Amino acid sequence: VAGRPIGDDWLASRSDVERERFAASYGRALAALRGVGTDRIVGTAGLDERLRALLIALPAASPLPSDRDLCDAFLSELESMPQGRRAGFVHGDAHLENLLVDDEGRVCGVIDFAEGGRGFPEIDLAYLHWVPAIAETVRHSYCEAAGPLDERSFHVAGAIYALTSAIIDARYDDTENAAHGRRLLERLLDTIGINRGADPRRR
Repeated sequence: VAGRPIGDDWLASRSDVERERFAASYGRALAALRGVGTDRIVGTAGLDERLRALLIALPAASPLPSDRDLCDAFLSELESMPQGRRAGFVHGDAHLENLLVDDEGRVCGVIDFAEGGRGFPEIDLAYLHWVPAIAETVRHSYCEAAGPLDERSFHVAGAIYALTSAIIDARYDDTENAAHGRRLLERLLDTIGINRGADPRRR
C-alpha cells in the first residue's frame, strides 16, 4: 500500500498550512469510505453489533459502578438511531495511526479494517475529540463530500471511545491517559446531557 504511517508526533510537527491540508484530506478519505457499497461488506455482524457487545461487557472491566449506567445510556443511544443511518460502511478505528500519507502530507491510504462494517457514520469521526486542532477542518471536508453529520451521534461516539479508553488504560496502569479519557468523557457527557448514575430512559 502506497504511503507512510503517521501519528500524533507527525501531526504536531506540521505547519498550520500542512495541518490544514492533511485535515481536509482526512475528511475526504473518511467520506470516500462511507461510499463503499454495503454489498462489499463481508460477514453479517456490523460495527453496531460489536459496539453493543462492547458496552455489555465493558462494565465488568471497570471498578466504577456508574460506568454500568453509562454503558446502558450509550446502548439506549444506539437503539434510538434510525436504522437507515446505521447501514453504511464505517472503518470503525479511524485514528491517525491507521492513516497513510503521501509526500505532500495528504491521506492516500487507510489500513487496519478489523473493526470495519455497517455502522453510523459519526463513529469514524470519534477520534476528532482527541485532536481538536484539526477537527473543524476534517468535519467540514467530510460533510462537503458525504453530507451532514448528526451532532449528538458525533458526541456519543466520542464518549463511547473515551469511556473505553479510560477503562482499558486504567487496567494497564496508564494513569495519565486514563485520567485524560475521564476528563474528555465528562465534557462529552455534559454536551450530550447524560448524567452519571441517572436512568438513561429518563433523559
